[in-house]
Amino acid sequence: MENYDYLEKWNFWNQEPDVGVVRSNYIQQIGSFFAMPEIVVLTGVRRSGKSTILTQFIKHAHTFYNIPYQNFLYINFDDPSFNLPVKPGEITKIIEYYRTTIKPKGKIYIMLDEVQEVKSWERVLLMYYEQKQNIKFIVTGSNSALYDNKQSTFLSGRTVGIQVSPLDFGEFLMFKNIDKGSPDIQTMLDEYIQYGGFPRVVLETIPRSKIAILSSYYNTILERDVIQRYDVRKDAELRNTARYLMSNSGGVTSSTNMERFLNLAPASILSFMDYMRRSFLVTINSLFSYSVKQQIYNPSKVYCVDTGLANNAGFNFTLNKGLMLESLVNNKLYKTNREVYYWKNSTEIDFVTNTRGEVNLYNVTTTVDDDKVFEREIKSLEEGAEKLKAKNTFLLTLYNQTKRKDPRIVNLLDFLLAG
Repeated sequence: MENYDYLEKWNFWNQEPDVGVVRSNYIQQIGSFFAMPEIVVLTGVRRSGKSTILTQFIKHAHTFYNIPYQNFLYINFDDPSFNLPVKPGEITKIIEYYRTTIKPKGKIYIMLDEVQEVKSWERVLLMYYEQKQNIKFIVTGSNSALYDNKQSTFLSGRTVGIQVSPLDFGEFLMFKNIDKGSPDIQTMLDEYIQYGGFPRVVLETIPRSKIAILSSYYNTILERDVIQRYDVRKDAELRNTARYLMSNSGGVTSSTNMERFLNLAPASILSFMDYMRRSFLVTINSLFSYSVKQQIYNPSKVYCVDTGLANNAGFNFTLNKGLMLESLVNNKLYKTNREVYYWKNSTEIDFVTNTRGEVNLYNVTTTVDDDKVFEREIKSLEEGAEKLKAKNTFLLTLYNQTKRKDPRIVNLLDFLLAG
């Protein structure tokens, strides 16, 4: 039998885990699926905290469910101990080594981190699932391919999903140990906009080091989760496309305009954008329309998953705070909505959500103190509400020093900190 001594450094069989600041929302979500037989799948952009959340849940289950640490097996396939791609038989070998060496009693819980690095991993898990062995699997991955293509067929109806994002603003304040009512909250928001919400970046105190970490993350995401994952041959062209999107995060983007700027075929541009979407680097919001054809043939709005990444990787000399605030709203909306759009007619609506037929509209502005800005944004919402039969309209703003009294005005900080 092969030697898997390196498993000791990942697991808590002989040590008490140090799990850092607990992200309780995700712990609760995993807990709600814990007693179910389905495989729990955590997806999200690389370095958003999925690995740490797994270790936090192990400690949580040990503390609150009284499950021995010996009944958990954690494997990190992103570790240099493995040669990529990992052969599918490796999972079975490690599980058998664990059972023979640790000798757990009763049900075991197996955490497979960055499982997309294992070739045909879904076949292996399907085998264990169909054999109804006393095993609960929780897996993570940095690519939506965990749900696409073959996996969606092999594991159809056998998985439940949770998407993990970089820290939202409430989590950011928790990591900083700052109360929501603190007088420093505006300063904290500026830092959050500038450097984003990747946990390691938030905990770093030196600005130059924050930038270095963000640069490393960005390059790793492109290299590992886009170029290598999709066997991209036009490396430079993809990087140029990515930089264009980072520089224009929140802007209306069409493959035709990008074709002229990048000197690339629209088909290549659309493929590159889809690869980045699948890797959770960006979200792509289509025009809201009840016609799928209209959605496909109109420009999209593309947002980076993290404002820190966009600021670091984009080609911008000054920070566009308005677009960055839009990005924060976009990422917040995606935490609770599967479908997020924009709308444009004679006016524009920044965000349209459609949840089980209930349409809500959101516009974002830095301030409503300027009469012209306020009237423009309200007129836009009113026209959109009439055309789209919207249930609710919201004008999210950072500043309302004139104390305008309109039920549609919502303080942006309250929105970001809600839930």
